[in-house]
Amino acid sequence: PRSTLFPYTTLFRSITNNTTSSDTPKVINVTFIVSPVSQNLVLSQSGLTFVGVQGGSSIPPQTFGVLNTGSGGSAMSWTITSSTSSGGNWLSVTPTSGTSIAAAAGTLPTIPLVTVGVNVSGLAAGQYLASLTVKAPNANNGTQVVSIVLQVLPAGQNPGPIVRPTGLIFVAPAGATPSTPQTITLSTAYGKTVNATIRPTTRDGAN
Repeated sequence: PRSTLFPYTTLFRSITNNTTSSDTPKVINVTFIVSPVSQNLVLSQSGLTFVGVQGGSSIPPQTFGVLNTGSGGSAMSWTITSSTSSGGNWLSVTPTSGTSIAAAAGTLPTIPLVTVGVNVSGLAAGQYLASLTVKAPNANNGTQVVSIVLQVLPAGQNPGPIVRPTGLIFVAPAGATPSTPQTITLSTAYGKTVNATIRPTTRDGAN
């Protein structure tokens, strides 16, 4: 069976064709080469930016996806390590390991989401930098990095509303309406009530 073969295995098979007893047998050589299933590490985001206020409210977390754009439904294992340049341990990441499954015939890929959070408690106003290193040892490009920027504003300064997510994608056949609604969340790191107005507009396709 094909599932028991190893990558780079080459098989030779001779097929003898006897049409009648008087015919000379014809031999056809068949070569079957098994190629390795590839894994390719791709991140949905290469950087995340957070804006908070010194002594203000908590900041909503953000997410990014870990994709395996390889082939044949391959399972790609990965791990994440985090590092902050200053300010101590203000960054959190969940999970720090997982498995991403590539697409295969008739199946969609499995894309795990990683949640990234920040904590401004005890931080002075200023900019703080960090990085997340994602490693998949068996992938063609085994290491990818997500850059994190945290901007802490002085106490009492209003950064405005925080919108999550910043974009939505709907998919539907022509003439049909997407059946599943999506949600946008508004919040603030100001520590006080912030009023916001939502005004929907369309660029094409009418309203």
